[in-house]
Amino acid sequence: MVIEMKLILTVLFALFPYLHHQRYPITLENCETEHIVVKDKGDPFEITLFNLKTDEAGWKKTCSLLKDAARIEMEIDPSTQISEPLPAYLFIDGELLQKRLIQENHAYTLIHNPEYLYEKELLDIEESESVMAITENEPYTQDMRTQGRLFFLFILLSWGIMSVYSAMRIYHKNRHLPFTKS
Repeated sequence: MVIEMKLILTVLFALFPYLHHQRYPITLENCETEHIVVKDKGDPFEITLFNLKTDEAGWKKTCSLLKDAARIEMEIDPSTQISEPLPAYLFIDGELLQKRLIQENHAYTLIHNPEYLYEKELLDIEESESVMAITENEPYTQDMRTQGRLFFLFILLSWGIMSVYSAMRIYHKNRHLPFTKS
């Protein structure tokens, strides 16, 4: 029984070497646009910036910061599936890299999920700063809101017309029926 339990635990630790909500020190192997390779315990693997869309200048900044960093750490979000490339939060000398890229208008978050570990913090920065995700699509967003409201009004009017038409047919049909007593 003890041997079976040790075997199960060994397999679990081999399959899931990273726990969520814990930072792990890593070393940089290679960094290029949308391609970061790091090393942990001697094994190189690829990682991505969790839930972040970065422009070309942002990738150059990311690689520069990673190469100049004295200490690089990664943290896995609890909602992340452990796969390669591994989506992770990166900390450079204690500072969250995703936060810095958003502050410098080089990136924005892709999905706004309140269950993500640093979502509130990153979203607050996006809302307070003039980030590319907000400024880039503002006229398009306004146009889509207007189209959405017009579509809703059209559907509402269509339902109203159909309801009035149906009520009138029922009224006229019932008006011509003779009254019968049972």
